[in-house]
Amino acid sequence: MPDTTPDSQPPPAAVAPPGCGCDRPNGPGGTNEVAVVGVRLRGRTRLLQFNANGADFEMGERVVVESDQGLEIGEVIQPTTRARRSCAIGCMKKVLRVAAAGDEQAFEHRAQMERDAAEHCRVRIRERSLAMRLVRVEAVRETRKITFYFTAEKRIDFRELVKDLAEEAVGAKGIML
Repeated sequence: MPDTTPDSQPPPAAVAPPGCGCDRPNGPGGTNEVAVVGVRLRGRTRLLQFNANGADFEMGERVVVESDQGLEIGEVIQPTTRARRSCAIGCMKKVLRVAAAGDEQAFEHRAQMERDAAEHCRVRIRERSLAMRLVRVEAVRETRKITFYFTAEKRIDFRELVKDLAEEAVGAKGIML
């Protein structure tokens, strides 16, 4: 017979598993699987893994994905597979959708803006005789931020270069070197 005295305690509540909860079953039918797809982003050689949000993607499809730099377009180079859900897999960036013509145009516009900014930066580096080499330029459309990556043998005073680039990048929220 159960103890019904006023001093009896209810059973302890179930404790949530450690981590962010991504390892909890929530797939189809309560399974513990997540769809993962391999994507190569524009201008990169490495394969990156993305959460496919349960969708199936085929090789060669162009998709819009979340990345550290905002939204990017990539090409599926590893079709969708299923993996056991864990925090590392469940928390990975997601594929948002198959790229539409508007997405392609927006990303081509961004790529052109990056090429123009890179050319302008190279001209200014030559004009100022700076001992540095521009490696690449990244523009983030959502934040209107432009980042210039460069290498140099030693420390360079590039404050005047930043002023030159800021004058050219009217409308940009920020320039980073």
